[in-house]
Amino acid sequence: MPIRLYHGTSRACHIGESGNDLRLCYNDDCGTCSILRQLFKLKYADDEGMFGPGIYSTPTSSKADVYVKNYHVSSNLHAMLICYVVVNKPQRKLLADHDITRPLHGYNCVEGVTVDNRGSLLYPEFVVYREDAIVPVGLIMYTRKGWEPL
Repeated sequence: MPIRLYHGTSRACHIGESGNDLRLCYNDDCGTCSILRQLFKLKYADDEGMFGPGIYSTPTSSKADVYVKNYHVSSNLHAMLICYVVVNKPQRKLLADHDITRPLHGYNCVEGVTVDNRGSLLYPEFVVYREDAIVPVGLIMYTRKGWEPL
């Protein structure tokens, strides 16, 4: 059963701005529209992540916010995706493993374990290595006014 998690990505257009009718752009720097248009693609995964090249998500919106960036857009609005993610058989990792490309047999994702549970992360995160394991279901538009990210 999938769970709802947050995914932070780039935005390089005015989607979500007042007066924009939510048309998706085709700008290569706009991860938001790219994901909404063609879903997640592993070929765009950052290979420098803590758990290798995969698609990262978290139950903590402020952690996802760290990865939310506006490129070529002067705006106080930021975009974050809400996704359903299949993470029901996590391989729990206490420490970074930059060379991992998939979980061990019998698992469907990697879970970065938090310091509270003897891991190395302050906030939990999940990594999937299959494009069909994560689906965007919502877009949150927000400002950071009066709030400081992690």
